[in-house]
Amino acid sequence: MPEVRNDIGIAVGSGSDIAAETAGIVLVNSNPKDVVSLILFGKATYRKMIQNLIGATGFNVVALPLAAGVLYKQGVLLSPCNGCRFNDGEYNCSSHQCKSVMCEE
Repeated sequence: MPEVRNDIGIAVGSGSDIAAETAGIVLVNSNPKDVVSLILFGKATYRKMIQNLIGATGFNVVALPLAAGVLYKQGVLLSPCNGCRFNDGEYNCSSHQCKSVMCEE
């Protein structure tokens, strides 16, 4: 007989206290259809995590060497303030430290 392995336990809220304590997830509404929502939510969270990881890696590969002055002799220099402003493809610098210290605004 093949080995049965589970990654997470799901208990129904109206079930026993022992099942609720040992389960990783407890369905409060006692609706089994909520399991599908949990799986979809988990997949969407994982996709967003991968997108953020790729975006941060891309930013660090491009912007940090420019801010360090790798292409300074060619006339390309990215100041830390502009690096902060263009982080994640958005033109906003919500960091007070970036505004006051790096940009001296």
